[in-house]
Amino acid sequence: TKSSQRTPSKRFQRVGHGLFRFKKTGTIYAVFKVNGRTRWKSLATDDVVYARQLLAEEKISTSRVDWRQARSLTVQQLIEAYLENPMGLAASTLKIRKGLLKVFERTWKYGLGIRVSAVKSIMLKTWLAERRREQSLKASGVNNYIRLLHGLFKIAVETGAVAESPAKAQSLLREESPDRLTPSWEQAQAIIGSAKHQHSKDVLSVMLYLGLGQAELLNLYGEHFD
Repeated sequence: TKSSQRTPSKRFQRVGHGLFRFKKTGTIYAVFKVNGRTRWKSLATDDVVYARQLLAEEKISTSRVDWRQARSLTVQQLIEAYLENPMGLAASTLKIRKGLLKVFERTWKYGLGIRVSAVKSIMLKTWLAERRREQSLKASGVNNYIRLLHGLFKIAVETGAVAESPAKAQSLLREESPDRLTPSWEQAQAIIGSAKHQHSKDVLSVMLYLGLGQAELLNLYGEHFD
C-alpha cells in the first residue's frame, strides 16, 4: 500500500472508478481515501469485475468503526463514513448525494453530535416533511432524500451502531408520470409530413390521431379493430 496525491499516468491505466491497472504486470490497484488520505492497494487480480467487488469490500472494511465504540457513533461521524463511499457509488451519484448531505447538515435540527442510536424514525420523518414543504419538492425530489437516508443508516447498521435502521420506515413515494404532450392538428400534420418513409408516416398517423404511445401501439393486434 502506498500514498499518492496524483495518478502516475505513465505507469497506470484507469480501468474503472477508483481502479487502476499497473501496465507492466496487469495487476489492478484500488485507489480510495481513508481519513482524508489517498490510499493505493494492490488487489492481486487483473479481472476488472472482481476488482470492483474487492474495492467495494475494502471501502466497507476501512470505514467500519471499532465495535467497542460503535454505540457512541455520532451522526457527524456517520456522515464522514458515508463520504468515504463504502457503497461504491458512481462518481455522478456520489456528487448528488454530497449535495443532499450538505442540506442535511445545515437543516438537521437535532444536532450532528447526537448519537446515531438516539435517532428515531419520527425525527427522519419530520425532517423529510420539512424538506418537502420548504423546498416544494415533488415525489422524485423527496425520494432522493429517502435514498440518502437509507444509504446513510445502512452504514450505521453495518458498523453495529444500531440494530435496525431508523430510515427503514421511510418508503419511496410513487413518482408522478410526466404529462403526455399532445400536438395540435397542424403540428401533427407537420410531424407526419417530415417522415421519409410511408411506413413511418402510417405509424405516426396512428399514434398522433389516436393519441397512442409506443407501448400502447405495440400491444395492438388485429382483433382490436372492427
